[in-house]
Amino acid sequence: MRLKLLLFLCFLSGVLYAQEPYRNLIFSEVRANDPRFNYVELTNMGTKTVNLAEFEFGSNDPWTSPFTPSADRRLRLPNKNLAPGKSFVIISVDDVPLRIWPFDPERYLPSRTCTPELRSMADLELHWATGEWGTWPDYDSISVNGPNALDNWYGRSAFYLRHFFKETPTERDSAVVDVYNANFNATSSPYKSTEPSDAAGVTAATRDRILVRKYTVTEGTGDAIDSWLRVAGVDITDSEWLPLRMPENDWNIGQKKEFWTIGNHGNYVLDAQSVKGKNTSTVVDLPNRTITVPWGVRNGAQFMDNFVKSPGLAWFYSRSSAKADSAFMSARTNDTISVYAVGNTLQEIKFKIIVQPSTNADNQVIPK
Repeated sequence: MRLKLLLFLCFLSGVLYAQEPYRNLIFSEVRANDPRFNYVELTNMGTKTVNLAEFEFGSNDPWTSPFTPSADRRLRLPNKNLAPGKSFVIISVDDVPLRIWPFDPERYLPSRTCTPELRSMADLELHWATGEWGTWPDYDSISVNGPNALDNWYGRSAFYLRHFFKETPTERDSAVVDVYNANFNATSSPYKSTEPSDAAGVTAATRDRILVRKYTVTEGTGDAIDSWLRVAGVDITDSEWLPLRMPENDWNIGQKKEFWTIGNHGNYVLDAQSVKGKNTSTVVDLPNRTITVPWGVRNGAQFMDNFVKSPGLAWFYSRSSAKADSAFMSARTNDTISVYAVGNTLQEIKFKIIVQPSTNADNQVIPK
């Protein structure tokens, strides 16, 4: 009798557990200022593997009641098991420039708006329906499900995750488990401000920053009306989010580099192992906050090509104040680069760059 009771209780607890929403799949990194570059990273911060097909991802525009967007702005995620600690990246892709470039090469760039590097990091691409130059159905590949789910201009719309914890054709057995920018308290529209929201002490952070969730956050906010204001915080200490400056050369696909925060989520730190040169010619002096590089190394985001790729890092390169140095594409002594690590906190080290003198080999433009 005791055995039967024990088995029944185990079965009952399993049923009840299966019918509870899973709140440990969260937004761990979001860019939401422009559909041509937007992306979201989801991370399983729980202890059990989940099937992403149980979840819906959507974008709530400022004029639609909370979490009821049109079909083109939401989608059920793919049938994929996501283990604890693993991340899933969804990006936005606009094919129009690539496809119409042959017809007007002087006007259009021969590439998609997102970088090939970001595409290599993505688990799911959403090819959105309306491009920068309008809708081009004959030249654009549009995603069948939720092509506009990453439609978010200037950080004004809300993203949400809904868990269907029981397979039914209705939303009765589902719950919104996490939100981003769900600020439903505006007077300028029925449901949401048409302006971006502040977060982590940054004005208009949802427009001007990439936001990374603190690693201490393991559970989503749910759909409470004040949830976003509660987690956005008034400064970085009481916020659930860490703000990163937008990448340099954001509109130059050839020179832009994506941050190494994408596709991974952890408690990363800045140390001798995470900021490490690819070879002995790049010397990182962590105590003195200097980086010495050979003459001719590229400046800007390409400066990071000299380092071993380390997860959880971002950066911002600043040129020296000397006017003569502004004409160079190469790094100059007294340039600086701020390196960031995201984790439980946002760590930053600002390095002074020291460029070694040129050598005789550097006088050669084209090898014989």
